[in-house]
Amino acid sequence: MDKSVDLTIIIPVYNTEQNLLKKCLSSFRDAKSFNYEILVVDDGSSEEFHVESISKRFKSVKYFKQENSGASVARNLGLSQANGKYVLFVDSDDTVNFDVLDNFYGLYRTEIDSYDAICFGYRVIERENIISKTNQRNKAVHGIMDIDAERINGKRNNGYNCGVVWSKLYSKSSLGNLKFNTSLRYAEDLYFNISFDLIPRRILCINECLYDYHVNNSS
Repeated sequence: MDKSVDLTIIIPVYNTEQNLLKKCLSSFRDAKSFNYEILVVDDGSSEEFHVESISKRFKSVKYFKQENSGASVARNLGLSQANGKYVLFVDSDDTVNFDVLDNFYGLYRTEIDSYDAICFGYRVIERENIISKTNQRNKAVHGIMDIDAERINGKRNNGYNCGVVWSKLYSKSSLGNLKFNTSLRYAEDLYFNISFDLIPRRILCINECLYDYHVNNSS
């Protein structure tokens, strides 16, 4: 039986360059304040990318493989296997600022369970240079989220970017049976977040950049 898991990180992988996948997985280290697991879901990658052998080098990784079916199907598989109280989605060519995550759990351990989602800031990085940075104001948001162009594009600083699922921790119990819509060819993240926000939610916004979105011309 798995020990108590605070957070499940779900990483769908499809033909990700080996150095990028290694960099992604290397951004997760030993945690002081919480327990976590990483679920790598290989979406039918070619053998030359060595996804399984790379994944199994890293602590706390569980490896799953499916026929190539898309990121939404891979994320849904991850959700079905997740043991954590919260879920974080990460793209396989991006990285996480692990200290932000560890410090957050250290500071908010006693109250985190009262929130349906935690929203962090994020940075956009190209060729190792930060080209933009989006922060949230530290605040709790209650009720049904209003969806507009600014929130979809991440231009507000008092709520979360509805256009992406990364940079957020979702309460597994609050997700319930919600899954990614596998019939969509684009805007899957937006549809997921809109579906999540159809009922009143309690969301905590944190003024720290947890997620680094890397602009890769090959991705």
